[in-house]
Amino acid sequence: MLLEFSEYLDINCRLIMTRPILIGVSGGSDSICLLHLLKSLGYLPIVAHMNHRLRPGADEDVQIVTQLAETLEVPLVIEVHDVKTLAKTSKLSIEEAARTLRYRFLFEQAQVFNAQAVAVGHTADDQVETVMMHLLRGTGLAGLRGMLPHSLPNAWSQDIPLVRPLLGFWRKDVLEYCTQYNLRPAQDESNLDTTYLRNRLRHDLIPYLEQYYNPGIKKLFWRMANTLASEYKLLNQLGEAAWQSCVAEIKPGCVTFYSKVLRNQPMALQRLLVRRAIAILCPGLRDVDYETTERAIKFICNSTRIHTAHCDLLAGLHFMKENDNLGIFTDSGYLSDPYYFNKEWPQMLKGGLICVPVPDKVILPPLMPGSKGSSYLWRFSVEWVDDILGVLAQVEKNHDPYQAWLDVSDQVKQIPSLNLEIRCRHPGDRFQPLGLDGHSLKLSDFMVNEKIPRRARAGWPLVCLNSQVIWIPGYRISHANRLTQSTKHAVHLCLTCVDT
Repeated sequence: MLLEFSEYLDINCRLIMTRPILIGVSGGSDSICLLHLLKSLGYLPIVAHMNHRLRPGADEDVQIVTQLAETLEVPLVIEVHDVKTLAKTSKLSIEEAARTLRYRFLFEQAQVFNAQAVAVGHTADDQVETVMMHLLRGTGLAGLRGMLPHSLPNAWSQDIPLVRPLLGFWRKDVLEYCTQYNLRPAQDESNLDTTYLRNRLRHDLIPYLEQYYNPGIKKLFWRMANTLASEYKLLNQLGEAAWQSCVAEIKPGCVTFYSKVLRNQPMALQRLLVRRAIAILCPGLRDVDYETTERAIKFICNSTRIHTAHCDLLAGLHFMKENDNLGIFTDSGYLSDPYYFNKEWPQMLKGGLICVPVPDKVILPPLMPGSKGSSYLWRFSVEWVDDILGVLAQVEKNHDPYQAWLDVSDQVKQIPSLNLEIRCRHPGDRFQPLGLDGHSLKLSDFMVNEKIPRRARAGWPLVCLNSQVIWIPGYRISHANRLTQSTKHAVHLCLTCVDT
């Protein structure tokens, strides 16, 4: 096995002998065999063991791993983690929580030791079980290709590869090797617990298929995974070119596509791009199922027929159309993109109302009070205009959408002082935009027509007088409040983004 293992390493894992390799060693036969093989070939292994404290024999595993590390004279790092607490707080299964903590620990230690890779002991049997699990849950090409012997980037790192040097060897080969070199692995009784899907496949379904359908069923699944991995690699190369042309922007909590370019891609590449965006936004998320990707494909196709659109994908991810782009957002990115919501889009606390006498200056209450991500606020100022005729020429040349001059002559006639209101939209609001000759339309229709981003509409500040919207900062003033040669009383309004 030593010679075959050496050849598999050279071809598939891209490891060198001059830099350390961090190995996840549980104490079971697979990981102990992997450690012994790498040490025997002259590599520089570092043993990393995580005690999940999930079963009575966990401390015995620590002793076995410690003794083997001392015998082989290799560095050892051990950590203890509370898997049950993470599972409860994160709403994960015990199995998934353990996996998350384990890989996080391994890659953190790989950075500490400047390791060239993290190695784990998955075998060909594990590959078959993984592919069958994906098949039963519903998967695409990425799931049917199974695990890879060399993964970079991966869900845990952009720089450190995850390698599986035993992926070309069966569990019986591993057990024979352990017997040959007198290695005594720990016995994990949880591997017999058929409440776990993987164990049911291993102990029930695969033996049944071997007995009644095909004795070589495992080898067929393993070969299929290898073949599809090669084809998926080719698809990924095409996908990389499509990614470069389709992606408009990547920000924390958001991946945005050029909608027209994305729609023109073959459906297979659309699926690939959606999955890649999901992987960026939710690293480590598994089981992106058929329904999710098909929901995304349908949304991409239908988005041409509507001004604005939104659909929920999974795990708090949202697919939205905004103007000429399509974006996938996390919950936090969907509600509050730190850049756009603070600097590009004026926002105020939803449901808020500010009364502003003329003249005055006020700071709008932020969309999310107390948010550490908010580094910008919006300041509103209003003042009387003394020289109205002199201002008319300035109004015509105004290119700043966040300042405006308004005629308030009718209102001043009725009251000795003037108070403006700044608020967010209300149901049933209407607006008479300048340029429609006094005709009104629903405020919601105006926002759609002007392509105000859907996410920003509910918190967009509106300047009102006597409950009527007279200015939408960044867009339009009311036709009824435009300056004319007969204007007697006017105000100058300004909305400014200020750095806190």
